[in-house]
Amino acid sequence: MVEKVEPEEGLIILRRWRYKGRGQYDGLNLPKEEGDYALTEVKEGSRILKHTYFGREGNLKGEFFNINTPVELYPGFIRYVDLEVDVVRWPDGQVRVVDEEELQKVVSRGCLMKPSP
Repeated sequence: MVEKVEPEEGLIILRRWRYKGRGQYDGLNLPKEEGDYALTEVKEGSRILKHTYFGREGNLKGEFFNINTPVELYPGFIRYVDLEVDVVRWPDGQVRVVDEEELQKVVSRGCLMKPSP
């Protein structure tokens, strides 16, 4: 569901998921609990999608930064390619890069190439 649109900035904020309490948040290793939700910031041209996870009462659970190709906005949909590696940040400020091994798998299969020096 679209929470907010700022057309002059090319920004869309989506409210996503009312979790049912199953599983864990990627990279954060925190359980999904009933009533949790996420706000996803989508900015045209950005190489990052920011997902901010909240508990039922609005308490911050953590942030997940998806690294991707530049976001393209179209009527009714958003397009980008996920580049596998992500960054997570917990409410206490701790930050960690995750899924680097997934990025290496994609590079080794020739799906992504390292830039030339």
